Amino acid sequence: MKSYTSFHLFALVSTLSSAMLLVGCSEPKKKAELPPPTVTITKPIEREVTDTQEFTGTITARDTVQIRARVSGYMDKVAYKEGQEVKAGDLLFVIDQRPFKADLDKAKAQLAEAESKEKLAKVDFDRAQELFKQNVISAQEFDTKSANYASAVASKDTNKALVETANLNLIYTTVTAPVGGLTAKANITLGNLVTTSDVLTTIVPVDPIYVSFNVDERTLQRYRESNHEDRTTGNDRASGTAVRVGLATEKDYPYEAKIDYVSNQLDPGTGNFAIRAVLDNKSRIFVAGYFARVLVPMSKPGKALLVPERALGSMQGKPFLYVLRAGNKVDILDKLDLGQLTSDGYRVIKSGVAPDDDIIVDGILSVRPGVTVKPETLAQEAAKQKAAEGQDAPKAPASAGATNAAPTAPAK
Repeated sequence: MKSYTSFHLFALVSTLSSAMLLVGCSEPKKKAELPPPTVTITKPIEREVTDTQEFTGTITARDTVQIRARVSGYMDKVAYKEGQEVKAGDLLFVIDQRPFKADLDKAKAQLAEAESKEKLAKVDFDRAQELFKQNVISAQEFDTKSANYASAVASKDTNKALVETANLNLIYTTVTAPVGGLTAKANITLGNLVTTSDVLTTIVPVDPIYVSFNVDERTLQRYRESNHEDRTTGNDRASGTAVRVGLATEKDYPYEAKIDYVSNQLDPGTGNFAIRAVLDNKSRIFVAGYFARVLVPMSKPGKALLVPERALGSMQGKPFLYVLRAGNKVDILDKLDLGQLTSDGYRVIKSGVAPDDDIIVDGILSVRPGVTVKPETLAQEAAKQKAAEGQDAPKAPASAGATNAAPTAPAK
């Protein structure tokens, strides 16, 4: 009995082992293939662009006017509010006028006396002239009368000049603004002695205002070669060129300025040319000392190919683009000459791209050269996104009175 049972157990184990061996030797299942990655493509756009270059600049005032007194005296009045904007001719300071009024009155009195003596000398001279013709007086007496008259005329003229000087000194006791602009604090205050060497305050004109920046030698040469072929006329120094200006807090360049000055020689210490442009500042946006970004056109407008900036990749500092070839296979363009970045996010491609290339814009991280992809255009992607947003929108209830509560049974 035991032998019979052992035989059956051995047969069962052998059968199971054979079955497991057959299962292990069977052909393995194939792995499921992943679908090709979806990418978004677009063709380069052709647009007329101007090659530009950005420079760092500083807002500067046209000039700084130091206000000084023309006469000495004690400060009697500070007639302006420190830091306010003034116009040309506005009153700033008043120096004690009393001594100058007294000097003017004295000069006027001396002039009146001189005029009286001049009249008397004129009468004596006229009488002596008639008497000399009649041989009544000698030539010596006539010469004396003539000299007295000439001396009286000179004395009157001298006193007239003294009156004018005294009047000017009185006028100079009121110090007015020679130009319009922003004022600084008053350096001499009420009751202090003012001398002609003291700077009472300063005024900085605000409209128009300058933006100053530096351009290196190579850049200026490139500009001249691109914009001005004939250098014999002397008009190739960028004067009059319109530039765009933006402040530190602005992303774009909303303001226009015109270059009015280029230095006549290269600064050997910095290797730069100093350039200045005029800005309209009626809105008082610009303040002297502000940092500014200056966008200078480096060439005349011309047509160029542009691609979205996000389509560009970088490999070891070298830019590249992925493009589609036959059979939706990915290829790489890595011999690109890049230009400027436009304000709407497009990059100028000077060379390395053809107008009919299908540029991969989105999905560049999931592809590599030789991979087959599923392409979609930007329009298709936008349509899918719009449809998805419509499906996610909440649906309005069927009626204002509808609720989620179960209906109640009718009363029996």
